[in-house]
Amino acid sequence: MSSTTKEPNVHADTLVANAAIGFAVATVFLALRLYVRTVMTKFFGYDDWVLIAAFITFCVLTTTQLAYGIIVRGEGLVNNFNQASAWLTWHTFFYAVDQAFLKAALAAFYLRVLRKNSWQRKVVIGATAIFFAYTMILAFVFLFQCGNPLNVESEDCLPSEPLLITSYLQAALNASMDWLLTLLPITVVFGTEMTQRTKISVCAIMLLGVAASVISIVRIFSLHTSDVDGLDSYITLTKLMILSYWENAIGQIAIAMAALRPLLRLVVGKAGYSSNGESKTTGGISKVTAAMKTQQSQIAVKTTYEVQTNGSFEEMELITRPKQEV
Repeated sequence: MSSTTKEPNVHADTLVANAAIGFAVATVFLALRLYVRTVMTKFFGYDDWVLIAAFITFCVLTTTQLAYGIIVRGEGLVNNFNQASAWLTWHTFFYAVDQAFLKAALAAFYLRVLRKNSWQRKVVIGATAIFFAYTMILAFVFLFQCGNPLNVESEDCLPSEPLLITSYLQAALNASMDWLLTLLPITVVFGTEMTQRTKISVCAIMLLGVAASVISIVRIFSLHTSDVDGLDSYITLTKLMILSYWENAIGQIAIAMAALRPLLRLVVGKAGYSSNGESKTTGGISKVTAAMKTQQSQIAVKTTYEVQTNGSFEEMELITRPKQEV
């Protein structure tokens, strides 16, 4: 490419900063989830393994965005056009692969609450299989649309219009899957004998799964930027890259947060006890110190969730109240 070509401002610093922040936050929440599963509940399920696979792919996605941003920031897009374009191609590929693994991880998490022969379980499995297959196939189609992905100067490529249509379809399926994988398990939760407070708590955690769908919808309106010719397309592609990255980052974070309820319950419980060093009865008759409260008035509540052999999700609350003194 000619050295006289005007250098476009692709906001490389923004790309690098978003990748660094998103990766740091996603890593923290995954670490917390693994702590809950390995230390607190001592139950490491297949959904955790799928999420780890998604995180590994997310790490590679982060690497591609950092590499693209650092290269362009250092020497410009014009001087490193071929190398930058190659990183962009791999960024698109690993975005799609990561999306496939994230949906599989979300489905695996929710399959633990669905009965084996329920229609909801069959819908989740079927929809996830279709989405996974379509997204993975599309990822490889985009990767090899011009033959060797490292040969960015190749002009023997697939038509851009059909590829854009498949991208719109994938984005629409993406957003739909987020809602499907959340709303179906919620219908099962409300049919259980959990307390109302627990139902609300569990559903609130499940609704985190649709957080990424908001970005999926916004991203749909930015897909046309990938069909713009010339260096100016790389300016508008920055927005698409950032949206794509945060769609995956928020999905990773949301799925990790879905398993943090035991940790949140522990933290909130400790905070509640530490803030009540001295308390009064509602009638103002007596004062109870923190030590007496712990020994005499504490109500022990143990909530456990069991995944039975039939795949159902059960809550058991064992409440022990101390004998009151007269």
